[in-house]
Amino acid sequence: MSEKIRPDTFRESMDRYYGDVKPDPFLARRIIASEKGENRMHRTISTRVVTIVAVLVLIAAAACAATELIRRQAWGGGGVYEFTMEAEETDPIPEYRSEDAAGLIMDVPDDAYAVAYVRSRDGSYDITVRDHPKMKVFEDPEAFMAAAGEIGYLTLPVELPEELEYFYGEIIYGLKQEGNKESFLWEGFREENEHAHLVEEKQKNNVSFRRYELDEDAVIVTGYHISMGVNGKQLVVNAEVTCSDDIFLLPDDSATREVTVQGMESALLAVQEDPAWPTPNDLYMRRTLDTKALFGTDVEAEEVIYASYEGTDAELLVKMFGGK
Repeated sequence: MSEKIRPDTFRESMDRYYGDVKPDPFLARRIIASEKGENRMHRTISTRVVTIVAVLVLIAAAACAATELIRRQAWGGGGVYEFTMEAEETDPIPEYRSEDAAGLIMDVPDDAYAVAYVRSRDGSYDITVRDHPKMKVFEDPEAFMAAAGEIGYLTLPVELPEELEYFYGEIIYGLKQEGNKESFLWEGFREENEHAHLVEEKQKNNVSFRRYELDEDAVIVTGYHISMGVNGKQLVVNAEVTCSDDIFLLPDDSATREVTVQGMESALLAVQEDPAWPTPNDLYMRRTLDTKALFGTDVEAEEVIYASYEGTDAELLVKMFGGK
């Protein structure tokens, strides 16, 4: 399998990384999607952040000549395999100030969907540089678990670690989109949707901004995000309903093994043995959803979960989901 890393994807990733602190395990899928001709950053309602793993890979790829390949291990529906990336010389994204994008998004209320974007150099398409999904925010872990537990089709931790030093949770919302045979989820501002109402539009230098209100009776839950402190280290969980094939780039020099988690079709634990690595332990899980029963569509979808813990106890991630 050979895929290319585009310069626009690289710069989007860097800007999003330095603007936020949460990891985005779904970055690799968006890289692949851009090469297959789909809209760049097409899942604009997402967890909105970038993994350190993917960022470092992109930095390496951008520094290489156009013909030089970067090979990494990846994990997808078929298991672990080699993922090949190639850098390109032409950068279609114009120069812009990341603080402009961050400033436009900063004051968006939780119950709104908003996006900051720039026009490509050739003027043929828009490139998302920052987005804000509609969400409900929780700082009480019990309240989050109770609310998320009512959703029914998202997999939650069996129990959270004891003595949390802090907790932050988001339940993420999106809209269904009719007429797309590849995805039943609204892909954001590039598509019209009768339940998405544009309420604000502005510009700061060359960064454009749009804010939408979504009809409450039309939204569906598309995922959740948890960030918490455990033993002085950050533990993050991201879950997402996706109609795309998710590919996770694995950390270099990590020891991987398949684990069993009830309800999941496959799960992989990656343990980074180098203590200097910023996010040493990662858990990747996926399962197929019954979209006909849940969402009234024949379009296939999965629940994909990524969990990461900066501490040394990798098994904590597996135990948290009742696995072994």
